[in-house]
Amino acid sequence: MANHFFCVVALAAAAVHVAQGSICNDLATNPATSSDEALCRTTGCEWNGRRCTEPAACKKQDRVIKYLGRDTGLWTVRKPMPIPEHSSLCFENPECTAIYKVKLSTKMTTGPPNCNDMGMLPPHGRDQTVCAQREQAIFAPVRNDLRDFRNHPYPDVAFKQNAARQNNEVTALREESTNCWNNNNCAFPLGFASDIMHKNKAVCVIVEGDGRDKVGTRWVEIMASAQKGSGGGSFCVRDWNPDGTIDTDQQDEACTKEGDLYECRESGNNMFGEHMMVKFFAQDNTDDAHIEFNWRIVASKLPEDAETKEEKDAEDWCQFRDSADYPLSLMDPFPGDFAGRPVFEVDDSGAQTHGSTLGVVAAAICAAVLHLA
Repeated sequence: MANHFFCVVALAAAAVHVAQGSICNDLATNPATSSDEALCRTTGCEWNGRRCTEPAACKKQDRVIKYLGRDTGLWTVRKPMPIPEHSSLCFENPECTAIYKVKLSTKMTTGPPNCNDMGMLPPHGRDQTVCAQREQAIFAPVRNDLRDFRNHPYPDVAFKQNAARQNNEVTALREESTNCWNNNNCAFPLGFASDIMHKNKAVCVIVEGDGRDKVGTRWVEIMASAQKGSGGGSFCVRDWNPDGTIDTDQQDEACTKEGDLYECRESGNNMFGEHMMVKFFAQDNTDDAHIEFNWRIVASKLPEDAETKEEKDAEDWCQFRDSADYPLSLMDPFPGDFAGRPVFEVDDSGAQTHGSTLGVVAAAICAAVLHLA
């Protein structure tokens, strides 16, 4: 009973126990005893034979997520933890159940209708090659890297494609979108990644540019939406400041509206130097939140001036973005056996007949008024 009480206290205190050291490192006495090992393992820490250490899931990594053998722009620094509560036992960033690094590039552009951005993942459900024709000045250097991803993943697997069509979907909405560091065919609908927001925890992201395309000098678009069938509750994104050096009032924050999150930040966000750091977290229902969601971060990319070699003014970049570009927009709104017309389609013949009838009535009324006068 005493051990159980100690574990509860330790987990509660771990979130503020960063500067002094890991809670796991403080559990063992010197010399270590068998009771130290039992308490260590019960708390969720690991025992290395002599001392208690933080869970292996806390240890930093730098592993790129691949698609069909090619590097994407998404790295896992901390993979989503199997037991989210164990993040409180981590020596660094105890609030983050997952940490990602994003390297934005034109090779991962989200494609049409925008064709003016640097993305992070292949935009499944879109044809990137259109951008090479539409914006040659931007995409000429990466023309050979752009792909038609409309039927990805599994574009050549007939039964998967047929199953998607029968449900008015694309494979990007039907295939696995988690555990992507082990899955070479992971689905990235419109270039979105997927994760889970847990109670009182956050999904943390470090965003970088590619080469001289520094994200701190660009407009940045952040989008997120709860997955179909996921638990309710609103959520937010804000600047992630793990070391506490930036005042809370100076941090940008945006939250969901009608179920979706959209934020477009002006260029010159150099709070963290040449990169950006943000976190996604539940706004309400934090005690039992379990929100499966998709998220995407992209940055502006415009043609360069021939003389100055600098990009044109991106003042209106956000205004011309498609703010409804969420994964569910890939769904066909009509069932496969729908034989009628959409309710918003205008029947020209009916409209003309209706207009003619109104004209006759109006003429009759006018004639009556004139006769009375």
